[in-house]
Amino acid sequence: MTAQALSEVATVRRMSRTGSLLRAVRRYPLGAFGLIVLTVLLAVAAAAPLVATHDPLATDRVARLVGPSAQHLMGTDQLGRDVFSRLVYAARPAVIIGFGAMLVGLGLGGAVGLLSGYIGGIFDLLVQRVTDAMMALPNLVVAIAIVAVLGGGQTRVLLAIGLSISPLVTRVVRASTLPVKQNDYVEAAMVLGASHFRLLIRHIVPNIMAPIIVIASVELSTAILAEASLSFLGFGVPAPDPSWGSMLSGDGRRFMQQAPWLVIFPGVAVSLAVLGINLLGDAVRDAFDPRLRGSR
Repeated sequence: MTAQALSEVATVRRMSRTGSLLRAVRRYPLGAFGLIVLTVLLAVAAAAPLVATHDPLATDRVARLVGPSAQHLMGTDQLGRDVFSRLVYAARPAVIIGFGAMLVGLGLGGAVGLLSGYIGGIFDLLVQRVTDAMMALPNLVVAIAIVAVLGGGQTRVLLAIGLSISPLVTRVVRASTLPVKQNDYVEAAMVLGASHFRLLIRHIVPNIMAPIIVIASVELSTAILAEASLSFLGFGVPAPDPSWGSMLSGDGRRFMQQAPWLVIFPGVAVSLAVLGINLLGDAVRDAFDPRLRGSR
């Protein structure tokens, strides 16, 4: 094939990918907005030292509670710290704890749900009763109880949130496993002598990935909101490291009438992050659900 022909093929492929992207944006505009929000959140967290205009921990007694200006884009707090820089650096624990807790919840809850649905019997009954007991309490209450036992710190908060969201993952994965294991191809592989591990990894897990991806997007927003809530209550990221939740509590509430930007900007950041991820999750759900695809 000549160089010109290869160039034409590459051009056609680029146009096809661009057309597919445009069709996806037109079909799921809110999902595209959510993807943009998530991308910006990840980029800000990764490039926080480049995005921030000041040291987030540096205090300035002279510039206490200064309103938004060219020097301080979102004003300063009661210690003279730059709110914009603290907001940017606070994206890091939100992303680390959010994604980490989501992976812990998916790993633990997914494994337990997969085994529960596959094994069945008494094991399934016991797992579901424990799951019911955990789901009877709000996620935040479970996370606070776990943090109270394990102690504070970013890693412990991550584990606490991950454990608190795992029961829902267990329930979803179990419900998806039950019908898949009854399919003919699974029974045929079993008759041919496939091991249980091979049945799970090669035949069941690939066919329940759609609900797993959907629940992952849902639990990511739940984990980010839980991190902000725990920090707001004093169980999350320890001071003086910035966190969206801690910026809303304590001094933020005390000075919010005098300096409303102390609570407005962190509140908008939390709301926008959770909204964007939820919109992306809704789009992912619609894309994987054939009934919803056909209705559009």
